[in-house]
Amino acid sequence: MTAPVAVTAELAIVSAARLMRDAHVGALPVIEGNRLVGVLTDRDIVIRAVAEDADPHALTVGDVASFTSVRLRPSDSLEHALQVMATHQIRHVAVVDDDDRVVGSITQTGIARTTQEPRRGLKRAPLLPIS
Repeated sequence: MTAPVAVTAELAIVSAARLMRDAHVGALPVIEGNRLVGVLTDRDIVIRAVAEDADPHALTVGDVASFTSVRLRPSDSLEHALQVMATHQIRHVAVVDDDDRVVGSITQTGIARTTQEPRRGLKRAPLLPIS
């Protein structure tokens, strides 16, 4: 699980894209207050802004983000995380605490990097919370 970097719906898409570039991430949780309300992915920016020939300086995160309820808890297993990703056909999932505050995120790339023996199966272990 990686440390959370989150944005609000009011942030300009250009600023969010730069943040994604600088943080080397393909998705950012979208928060309202401290609670998760959605996710902005690099695909959202391409499909809903670039492909529509929209002015990225005029758009906000709220204009293109996916507002979804897909999320994981720190106690969820790796198998559960993979099942959620497969079911929803997503590559990034926010990890939230009991109050829906973002504590991290799980990505397919991150899982692939940390799985020691991917051809023999995944280790069974809970996701670790960020302290």
